[in-house]
Amino acid sequence: MTLATYTKSCSKNVGGNSRIFLAEAANITSVTVTSGEVSAITAPVAFKEIQAETDSIFRNEESIALPQSTHYQISVGFKLNRPSLAVKILRDSLADASPCGICALVKDGNGTWWLVGYNETDLLTRCLFLQQDNMNSGAEVYGDDIAQADIILSNRLQEKSLRLTDALGDKIDAGTALFIDQAVYSAEYQAVYDSWTTKPSAAVAEQQDLMVREWVASGWWAKRDVVYVFAIHTNDNDEALVNWKNPGTNDATLVGTAPAFTPFVGFTGAGTGYINTNFSFANDSSNYLSNDASVGFYRSEDAYGNADLAAGARNVAGGFRTSHILDQTQDQANIYINGVSKTITGSGNNGRFSGSLLSGQIDVYQNGKWNSDNTGLTPKALYDLDCFILCYNVDGAASNYYLSDCGEFDLGGASTHEEEVRASVALEAYMASNSKGTVTKDNYNIQCDGNSLTQGTGTEVPYTTKLATLDADYEIANHGGGGRTGDDMISAALVNVDQAYDPHKIENICVAWEITNSIFSDGDTPQEAVTTILNYCKSRRDLGYKVIVLSSLPRSSDAGLNADLLEANVLLEAQYREYADFYIDLRTNSKLADQDDTTYFLVDKIHLTTAGYEEVAAMVHTVIQDIIS
Repeated sequence: MTLATYTKSCSKNVGGNSRIFLAEAANITSVTVTSGEVSAITAPVAFKEIQAETDSIFRNEESIALPQSTHYQISVGFKLNRPSLAVKILRDSLADASPCGICALVKDGNGTWWLVGYNETDLLTRCLFLQQDNMNSGAEVYGDDIAQADIILSNRLQEKSLRLTDALGDKIDAGTALFIDQAVYSAEYQAVYDSWTTKPSAAVAEQQDLMVREWVASGWWAKRDVVYVFAIHTNDNDEALVNWKNPGTNDATLVGTAPAFTPFVGFTGAGTGYINTNFSFANDSSNYLSNDASVGFYRSEDAYGNADLAAGARNVAGGFRTSHILDQTQDQANIYINGVSKTITGSGNNGRFSGSLLSGQIDVYQNGKWNSDNTGLTPKALYDLDCFILCYNVDGAASNYYLSDCGEFDLGGASTHEEEVRASVALEAYMASNSKGTVTKDNYNIQCDGNSLTQGTGTEVPYTTKLATLDADYEIANHGGGGRTGDDMISAALVNVDQAYDPHKIENICVAWEITNSIFSDGDTPQEAVTTILNYCKSRRDLGYKVIVLSSLPRSSDAGLNADLLEANVLLEAQYREYADFYIDLRTNSKLADQDDTTYFLVDKIHLTTAGYEEVAAMVHTVIQDIIS
């Protein structure tokens, strides 16, 4: 064989790999190689996709040169996050398949697909085997590689891996290659996917599935009656009109001059047409009830300037009205649910707007952020009226057509604050994946909660004030209160901390500091005090906060009390990982370890001086910077 020429390409070169599929060699029937590239693969039992951790997939070819021949140590590897039953099953299956060999399909950072473990000389006789199957839980919460399974498949082959033709690689990307088995979708999304004549690309389907999985995990999905995601890839065969909650039931229809469809935006009103959800409030509701209901919609583009958006139905005589009115002229969104209402003021143009009614109280949200509520309400009974979108259904007739766009609409039972946050964040992530998101994130929302140590005492400047000076992007709220215990914090946080959660921020961080009063004032044991503060932390983390929990400080001269506080710190450090994200042992700072040091403690030996608070601020700031980076 003569030496080949090589012409340098000036195109961009990207490292790494984005996808990997694996198959047992015995299940590959044939591989067709044309001009040095794989042009066809037949595998009755398909290659299985492995959703490995981002930036963990690698493919190596290391030459082993001898005077008369050159061999290659061929390897692929990846990491799997968080030990679980599914990870164990995969690891066991790799061990079982290893004796007969495994082949891999790997997509590199330049978009090129490679068949690894097969070549024209060895064929399927020297495929990859399981060389490494390690898992390290780690001893600390910090670290990039902890709690991951680290897999390597390798073997020595006579030739290098083979490149797939662009045409064959395109089939894998499109999800149409018969020899691959894409990652399994959730059952809920699979029903939607199967209902479509024209399927989305694999990348889009993955984002849609992730969105549905989060909706299901949050509890929001189970409470829906109908979910219409109009902002999808096509409406050629009414794909965009499918009711995602139950495809084939209450699917929507276009009426009149059909609203215009734009991929990944949804439908835009034409002035004389609308969308009929074919969902009757009185006859089709399972979760949507008179005093337990919610409505939501999403708009991503204001194509007609200050065009308003409306949807819903109204019975004039009976006072029943469920609707959204996005009033751009007044910069507000008016949300009606079963005859009662609340207005979101200063709402801006786009995003997700929603309302939830339960037991006479209506709460309204924009992009998952709680806005306001209205209480003591008496909702009306449901009426047999279909819900229209881009106009109103007034006693059975379309009225008040609107020109705005609508990308998503849903009806169901009342949502909790956490459910609404998670549902909105998941929808926004999907919209953003198609460059249609509306939320621009800025700054860091930091909610500091606790007792008088957080609040500050007398003329001493609390740590939150100092913390605010350490980074101009910190937006800090101090919810500390004198004498507050862990139980007090749990009750108050439902309003003062939870309602401050803001998906518009780059990070939402909650700093929790209270052990001492639960033991001193409530008489809790160290374990009881720790359990209370950790329950507080978990509820905030479930909402979406990154939670930092602080240790107790020494208090007074009571030896028994200080022994309990020390024990609580030990317990807190051992147990926090399932409830909070970070733990700060303040006593590791020697300036905060001696309550008799009046430079940092007041004479009461409980509260801190301004100098002491500056030390706390510096320690909290360090952890927040770790979160940010």
